Amino acid sequence: STSINNYLFGKNEYKVLVSGLPSSGKTTWLYKCNFGPVVPCISTIGFNIETISYKNFHFTVLDLSSRDVGSPLSSHYYMEGTGLIYFIDASEPSMFEESRTVLRTILNHERFNTDKNPITLLIYANKQDQDQITTPATREEIITLFDLDTFQSEITYTLNWEVYECTTISGSGITEGLQWFNRAIRNSL
Repeated sequence: STSINNYLFGKNEYKVLVSGLPSSGKTTWLYKCNFGPVVPCISTIGFNIETISYKNFHFTVLDLSSRDVGSPLSSHYYMEGTGLIYFIDASEPSMFEESRTVLRTILNHERFNTDKNPITLLIYANKQDQDQITTPATREEIITLFDLDTFQSEITYTLNWEVYECTTISGSGITEGLQWFNRAIRNSL
């Protein structure tokens, strides 16, 4: 009843963990969502906490450095989090294995494996605009490389996930990802 009232009449506030390897675009995304134009930023040391408003939803976001994924702070945030937004630098294939390991570490956290509530995971395959020797990985390649289709069988909770190609600097793909994330969280409550 309470969740129905929240769904229909407001109180759409969620805690979301944002993570990814350094320079994957998470802090740029956070600042772009809050301030509009891209502001210069450096790799996150520790964390940033911001509130993002999207339509009638408010996300309190913990932007967490991948080095702090196992810290006591992150464990506390996992306990209260509704979802996870994970950034992958799609233009850096040499970092995919490490990125996959960090994502698995988060998703295998004991909180998720003891909680019966579904977890919503949005993966942004960022830097689709990069002109490099290698073409940035597509949505389908990320799904395959990160074993997302088979991961559900390895965990004890329901994981609702999607991958969106994006470019945080221009904002391309960001809105579509947030729309899906918003719907997925609402549908899981």
